[in-house]
Amino acid sequence: MQLFGSIMILTLVLVSFVDLRINFLVGGDSMESQFEELAQSPDIIIATPDRLMHHLFEVDDMSLRSVEYVVFDEADCLFGMGFAEQLHKILAQLGANRQTLLFSATLPSALAEFAKAGLIDPQLFRLDLETMISPDLKLAFFTLRQEEKYPALLHLIMEHIGSDEQTLIFVSTKHHVEFLNVLLNI
Repeated sequence: MQLFGSIMILTLVLVSFVDLRINFLVGGDSMESQFEELAQSPDIIIATPDRLMHHLFEVDDMSLRSVEYVVFDEADCLFGMGFAEQLHKILAQLGANRQTLLFSATLPSALAEFAKAGLIDPQLFRLDLETMISPDLKLAFFTLRQEEKYPALLHLIMEHIGSDEQTLIFVSTKHHVEFLNVLLNI
């Protein structure tokens, strides 16, 4: 799942500033190690719908009733990838006293129906073109050949980002997140 890499890198950046235990449940990783990590009672679980459902099916006493916040990021993509049924099942396993956040760049009818059916008094917030980007946000766009991307990123980090500035880097896959993590921690 391409969007999962962006979520992982964002979480890795944010968690470095707080004392929270986070588990990633993603297909392709060892179920046994994920079972062990879940046994540690993490504060935050970030999961793909299929892998979370797999854990709920495999672990008899796993419950989502105590979850206080649930976030469906890139919800339109999740629906577009066919995860609607899993998302409905996940919502059914959550307690009623939770806050649900659903983020989406678009609002297809299936997603709007999901929000109406699965959420209590949903609120819709839209960003207008004038308020989409903060004037304090620095943006840059570079056209590079594939082999120039990592050297350019390292140059930007080392030469143009101050040690007191927080930075988010978005990549398309889990593999890219892991590679950048190794690259930046050398």
